[in-house]
Amino acid sequence: MSATTLSASFAIGFLIGRKVKAEREPVRPKIIYFPLSNLGQQQRSSMELYQELVKYNLPPDIVEKIIEKSEEVGQRLRELEETEAMILKATKAINENKISPSTYHVIINRYLHRYLEKKRELEEAEEGLRSLLRSYRAPSMLQPQP
Repeated sequence: MSATTLSASFAIGFLIGRKVKAEREPVRPKIIYFPLSNLGQQQRSSMELYQELVKYNLPPDIVEKIIEKSEEVGQRLRELEETEAMILKATKAINENKISPSTYHVIINRYLHRYLEKKRELEEAEEGLRSLLRSYRAPSMLQPQP
């Protein structure tokens, strides 16, 4: 291209660009928080579990221990779901070019380590609940009492 073509292109762009001014557009944030579980549902399920365990004529202290362990398992499961959700969000964001590869690697490394830790904690809590249930299993407890 010749120098006059470049100069003419630059001048036309400069003149048109001066007439078109930047406009401000308000942009709403794209971060939306959806809780994975509701506290009310958790309390309701604990009461339902309590009522179900009472049918088996279990002592109240044993029922409380079982409910406590089951709530711990539920908490660990929710924490695991949250880490899975963050990994999926990061993967979606990198696929849509919303985050840089270095940011993606930092997020993935952090949440994969957290995922493995939460998975181990969930397995330990589940095993604790299983051992608690095995220790209180007796022939009289197999059938619910009317």
